[in-house]
Amino acid sequence: MRHAHFAGAFRLRPPASPGAILLLLAATATILMPRSASAERTGGKVPASPAAALEEFEQVYARYLQGDPGRERTDAHNAHVNAYNAEATAANEAQANGKAELDRSASDLQALHQELDRSGAALKTRPDPADGAAVDAYNRKVEEYNRQADIYKKRAEEYNRQVARFQSEGDTREQALAKQKSALDAERSETDQANHDLAEWFRQHQDVAYGRSFMAFYADLAQKARANPGDSQLRSLRDRARDLRRKLGEFARRKQQEENGGVLIVTATIGEEECYLVLDTGAGEVSISPELVAALGLAGALGEEHETAVAGGMTARGRELTLPSVQLGEARAEQVPALAIASSMLGVDGLLGRSFLRNFVLTIDAGTDPKIILARR
Repeated sequence: MRHAHFAGAFRLRPPASPGAILLLLAATATILMPRSASAERTGGKVPASPAAALEEFEQVYARYLQGDPGRERTDAHNAHVNAYNAEATAANEAQANGKAELDRSASDLQALHQELDRSGAALKTRPDPADGAAVDAYNRKVEEYNRQADIYKKRAEEYNRQVARFQSEGDTREQALAKQKSALDAERSETDQANHDLAEWFRQHQDVAYGRSFMAFYADLAQKARANPGDSQLRSLRDRARDLRRKLGEFARRKQQEENGGVLIVTATIGEEECYLVLDTGAGEVSISPELVAALGLAGALGEEHETAVAGGMTARGRELTLPSVQLGEARAEQVPALAIASSMLGVDGLLGRSFLRNFVLTIDAGTDPKIILARR
């Protein structure tokens, strides 16, 4: 009995990582959110409770963005396949060893049977009853034959038990492997589907929609926390949401570092908000998303709309505003001209342009983790 050995079977490739997303600053797209289990129960509506809404945003992050979910799922599945292959190999070896042991026992039993046949053949010639010595010798041969027959019977019974054990253990191993294989088939299907969903999520730009939807939620939460400074629950939710903002920013930074020619994302502080901005010496002004404007409480300070240069020689239109302060490391500038323009990169709040950078001499220490050095002019 041979157990199927699936070495190398069921191996999956993780979905390709999303490529560098061009920072196209344009009108805000329709917000599309992946429907979670609780959203399904409410007909696809985002829960009214801020705590429930934040939990859903965190769940989406964990499902699509935390770590490298496609590769992690695939690696976990392949580890299970390797474990199955190891058990199948061990089962095949155990089966082969058991068969070899049975063959040795059968060979020994066959030799004993042949010896018994020879002894029985010698007993066919009976002695003369009148020859007492011959009768005694014959009787000794009969006793030896019976002793050998008893040994043969015991060994045959032990052999039959050995065969039954071999078959039972083989059946148990086979059933266990069949159960594991069935579970692996189901896991492979689930992994395929999850990786397909992940690839589709990025292909349909749900990451950008998720980021905008989350930032709109965060802006509303930040304004409520600002308006109710004594509400500890609101502050706690805002802090949790800020932590998710940091995770999204680090996700964006990591993805760009993995890309050849990816943009440089820096962590800056605008007012009281930590934010992630693309360093763009070609952009005329600092630009931030309308959601971040609202989170900063500056929506009422928006001015006229005008056009500005952005990344790659492109232009975009946005409404003017003045940021109370912008800080990058130790470099700080106040009353910084800026524009409110939608961002199309998950985790990125906008561009760090010349309206801030012109106050400093900029040096970039290139490498896998570039260092930004700003010296005031």
